Amino acid sequence: MILRRPAWLTWPASAAAAPGASAGRWRPALLALLLAGLALKLVRLGEPPAFYLDEVYHAFTAQQYLHANPAAYDPWAKPPPDRAFEWTRTRRWPSC
Repeated sequence: MILRRPAWLTWPASAAAAPGASAGRWRPALLALLLAGLALKLVRLGEPPAFYLDEVYHAFTAQQYLHANPAAYDPWAKPPPDRAFEWTRTRRWPSC
């Protein structure tokens, strides 16, 4: 018994003969899709104007680390209103 590959799994003879022949057909469509995605992302790049969900913790704490704020490393420091320091991953306790 000889097992054969189904017809829908085989490559057409023209594609096997010239591997780059069909590349010109999908490139404009791919370029258009990428440009449309980029345009849709850039239109709303500034939204939301404030921190959203977990950005209240993670992004705020990262900014404080970046600006070398010593309060970001102090577990008992009081953060500004509507913000909070994130203490679940990086802890830097004062040495005793």
